[in-house]
Amino acid sequence: VDDNTINDGTVTIRDRDTMEQITLKLEEVSKMLSEANIDGIQDKFTVINISDANNFIIEIPSEGKTVEFGDETCINVKILWIIKLILLEKGNPGTIVVNTPNINIEKKAYFREQV
Repeated sequence: VDDNTINDGTVTIRDRDTMEQITLKLEEVSKMLSEANIDGIQDKFTVINISDANNFIIEIPSEGKTVEFGDETCINVKILWIIKLILLEKGNPGTIVVNTPNINIEKKAYFREQV
């Protein structure tokens, strides 16, 4: 968090080993959490890793699941897929993948069971 955060609502994340950095808008993460809250699953999210701007990773340990969320596109559709796959895969640890370009009702997300 720096002056840019205050001025333009961005945060810069820098890898201390490679010095590679990305800048994200806090609004993107806020939108995702707001949509999750509307659908009642925000409390299940314990960690949201935003170090890759193209693929946010969400940890849902209470369900034994990780989510490959992708970027900020189609947030509401992705949240609905997460809810559906949590219900369908209850008790099965693994990864929910909603990081699919142009995801919608026809273009489906999927579950990858942990082996």
